[in-house]
Amino acid sequence: MRLDPVIEQMAGPGSHTLVEDFEHVKRLCRSFGADEAQAAVMAKQLMKRAEQIAEERNCDQVEAMRYLLDIALKGAQGEAPPGFEGGEPPPPSA
Repeated sequence: MRLDPVIEQMAGPGSHTLVEDFEHVKRLCRSFGADEAQAAVMAKQLMKRAEQIAEERNCDQVEAMRYLLDIALKGAQGEAPPGFEGGEPPPPSA
């Protein structure tokens, strides 16, 4: 699933509700391979974090959500976005 249609629905003209936005994000999370319960948790967490980022960075909540969904999409595809490359995993504990 592409991000643009989801973001356009959330930012589009007309009245839409938080529930509709939640459903859009949840549907996207399902397309990443999450089951219904996991997608609901993921969507709730993404929406909460988007609100926090928008407040922290004084930006639009939709732009914050676009940023988070891009990271989530790259993760679901096995890619590491810039700044999230990490290092070697720690050795197993004995």
